[in-house]
Amino acid sequence: MNRSRFKGSRWIPWAGILAALCIALAGCHGSGTTRPATEKIPAAPDPVLDKAIAMGIFNQQCAQCHSIGAVGKKDGIPLDHEGSTRTQKWIEVQIRHPEIHNPKTLMPLFPTDRISNSEMKSLTRYLASLK
Repeated sequence: MNRSRFKGSRWIPWAGILAALCIALAGCHGSGTTRPATEKIPAAPDPVLDKAIAMGIFNQQCAQCHSIGAVGKKDGIPLDHEGSTRTQKWIEVQIRHPEIHNPKTLMPLFPTDRISNSEMKSLTRYLASLK
């Protein structure tokens, strides 16, 4: 093979770039970014199911003090329009650690052994949707 033919050729820099790209892409394959074939991609939340889960949690954990419409007691603030003034993240912090927002609060803590993370997502998504 005559190497002088490739001297000064425009293809040599592109070949290096292409080789570097192939190496980089090959390195990404085993980095844990792929899912096993048996693992399902989580579906987008179903608003009807989310509300059902949220209302179940609300009835068990929140309705002793708070109300949504005619459901619950009026000792705590009503939550009918909670999403019009609060974000989902703010609501989660208020439920998990209410003393952060108000050190003198009477609201109890709701750690993960009382409301799981997945239940919290459903509850806070629902409460944030109440406008």
